[in-house]
Amino acid sequence: MRNLQKTMASSEKNFLVTIILSAIKSGRMVLIGAGLVFVTMITILLGTVSKSVVLLVENDLKAYWRTTYDILVRPANSQSSVEKKYDLLEANYLSQISGGIAFEQYQTIAAIPGIEVAAPVALLTYIQGDLSFASRFPGLDTDGVYLYESILAANNGIKDQEEIITAYYYYGVPPSAPLDNNKILVNQPLYPVGIPVSLALAAIDPAQEAKLVNLEQAVREGKYLTGREPLLVDTLSSPFGDATRVQAVPVLVNTTPYVSFTHLNRLSKVLLPPDVATLDAILSRGGAEYLSALPTDVMTEERIDSSEAYPRLIENLVNPNSPGSETEHYSLEDNSLRPVPRKYQEVAPPLAYDGLALEVMPFSPPEGSSKPGEITFNLKAFGVFDIEKIPPPPDVNRVPLEIYYPPVVALLYDENGQAVTPRPVMPTFYLGPRSYVLSPPLMLTTLEAARAITGDDCARCISAIRVRVALEDCPGDYLTCPLTSQNQRKIETIASEIARLTGLDVDVMVGSSPTSVLVHIPETGYVEEQWIQKNVTAAYKEKVQTGHLLMLGTLLGIGGLFVLDLAWAEAVARRRTIALQKALGWRSSTVFLQILGQIALISLAATVAGTFAAWGLARILEWAMPSPALLWGVPLLVAGLSLVGGTYPAWLAARIPPAVGVRRGQIIYPKRTTSLPASGLLVIAWKGLLRRWSHTALGALTATLSAALFVLMLAVTLDRQGAMSGTLLGEFILVRIEGYHYTIVGLGFGLAALSLANSLLAGVMERRREIGIYKAAGWRTAIVVRLFLYEGALIGALGGLVGAAVGLGVFVGLYETVTLNLAWIGLAGVVLPIAVGLLAAFYPARVAAKVSPAEAVRYE
Repeated sequence: MRNLQKTMASSEKNFLVTIILSAIKSGRMVLIGAGLVFVTMITILLGTVSKSVVLLVENDLKAYWRTTYDILVRPANSQSSVEKKYDLLEANYLSQISGGIAFEQYQTIAAIPGIEVAAPVALLTYIQGDLSFASRFPGLDTDGVYLYESILAANNGIKDQEEIITAYYYYGVPPSAPLDNNKILVNQPLYPVGIPVSLALAAIDPAQEAKLVNLEQAVREGKYLTGREPLLVDTLSSPFGDATRVQAVPVLVNTTPYVSFTHLNRLSKVLLPPDVATLDAILSRGGAEYLSALPTDVMTEERIDSSEAYPRLIENLVNPNSPGSETEHYSLEDNSLRPVPRKYQEVAPPLAYDGLALEVMPFSPPEGSSKPGEITFNLKAFGVFDIEKIPPPPDVNRVPLEIYYPPVVALLYDENGQAVTPRPVMPTFYLGPRSYVLSPPLMLTTLEAARAITGDDCARCISAIRVRVALEDCPGDYLTCPLTSQNQRKIETIASEIARLTGLDVDVMVGSSPTSVLVHIPETGYVEEQWIQKNVTAAYKEKVQTGHLLMLGTLLGIGGLFVLDLAWAEAVARRRTIALQKALGWRSSTVFLQILGQIALISLAATVAGTFAAWGLARILEWAMPSPALLWGVPLLVAGLSLVGGTYPAWLAARIPPAVGVRRGQIIYPKRTTSLPASGLLVIAWKGLLRRWSHTALGALTATLSAALFVLMLAVTLDRQGAMSGTLLGEFILVRIEGYHYTIVGLGFGLAALSLANSLLAGVMERRREIGIYKAAGWRTAIVVRLFLYEGALIGALGGLVGAAVGLGVFVGLYETVTLNLAWIGLAGVVLPIAVGLLAAFYPARVAAKVSPAEAVRYE
């Protein structure tokens, strides 16, 4: 005994040696060191990967944050209820607005400090006319009956459409009685029918449009508009002596053929029977109805498609005095050709669709009538432009530019909700502006010309104004402006100022991205459109950064709990030794410093080893090298967490009284049995965990963090990919951020399993006598194994229930999304920790099964 006291006193004097020897001899301290090496290495590597991914995502957000225009200004009350409810912008908003913004309001906006571009567009009207390319057909100077056919065939992507015009011409002796609506023209010249077209005419400010989209660089023939073109007025005299003022309107012509069609002019001779030679004989047999049943012989036909018609149309506009060209005169008096606002209502489609589903309401005819005295005008082409020379915006942050690009619409389902082969819905013009997808304007003129031909000084003729704000730190192209809170705030401030000064509807478009909306077109089917989800970039940046910090923080928290659990188990396992040390004179502070010093020593060695391991692995695998901040910061952080996690167990160890060395603890004496029902065994397992409630709570807390991390990741991934899903930008980013997160989740569950296994194993060591009593009472080995498996499952279930609730709560708080999928995700978050608990309990259960009944009487 005296020698033992000397040894103890010597050990207290050689404190550092004692710490080192105790740390080396303690299996749990070695396990803590191994765990800390793993945590340090993985945290550095995952931090490097995570930082790279976050930087990559932030670069993506920076690259796609700035849209073609930052702010969209529309007439007051233009925002639909659907747009307001879901913070959306309709994909085809412009084709529905014929005006509403006054020229004075435009000037007010352009004068606001900080605005770099204010590009107005006024969609004036659709010019209705016939596009004629065929000359008079030959061969009509011979007596007989002729059939003329005009067949216009077009496909808008949904269905083939034809418009057929037929007429019969009779050459010869006139009838004895007047004809009344018999569809037979007698001795009249034939002029082929042209292609009925509705061509949109829009007005722009050329200088501002050039700044917005570089339109002047797309001019391939002629010259760009300046806004100062002379507005000549001619006088057109009619045969009745009336005079009409004709305004010459300067235009830029778009060369892009948006509409695909084929037009056929055909002339055939009707093969009459020998006994039917006169018109009276034809009329006596039924006239045109009789002729329709007779055979014909095709004399000539002329076919033209859109690829040939558009160049001819452009040639007619550019060179109106060329042979075969005619000068057309137009006016804005026909309100039926003005754009018509569309209205939508939410519907529940007869198919599985998670997104927003709408139905387009029937069109309402435009109200009011044109003012008398509006000016007749003709078109004078100054230049021709090709939109292929205008770089289109990237799909992920595209905003509508309807004067150049039609909206993206695709038919996905038929009227009954059955899937069809997806096909794009294309514009048509021969049906007029009532088509669902309208063709962009064929001609652009100036605001000055629009003011001249509207007759009211362009009072409220502007349809929309696209605004770009001048921002700081924008080297070169405006798209390189950094995504900062200051820049975002400046754009929002100017948008508020526009609304305050003008009372117009204002949409902040910077940071937007297209999102899919299902639209039901009655008698057609269900189409998918790309509407614009506003202001998503700032939210994405915040969520990516929050998720990054949440993942790494949870991982480090699990590592700290891992150290706390093992250090606690070490203190409990050594309580008899510590009590003996206290009985021999060791001070409590010495015991405290010994335990904490062992943890500090182990954490120091482990973090250094983990840092070198991470650096070496990154070099071997040729990954991105960790930054100096990670190489220094992570070891210090892990070591600090280790000391924090070990402080409480060291404090508990210092408080152990000397009398603990002779205590045996509480023993439960079971009834003698060879079998036990599952319910009874669960009760015994639960009572055993309650007796060791502190260890149980610690193990459950580790499982809770792991389960919460798993549920959060699963919810983000499976539940529509979190708040990012639904927009093209969000889908683009999600591809980059998913993979490494599951490594963090796996590591968290791995540490939780080690912690649970250690806790259960410590329980087995403490309860060897109790287990021996179980064996002596007749318990079979399988029952003992099941007891400890049940304890592991109960700890996992407790951690899983709390963790699933925490994970779902964090997800709902971050993403504000609640769906039925969350119930299944929560269930998975409970089941997986139970499985981890069972796996962690397997080895302790095997150890417990080997305890012999002799343990029950070893200390008697």
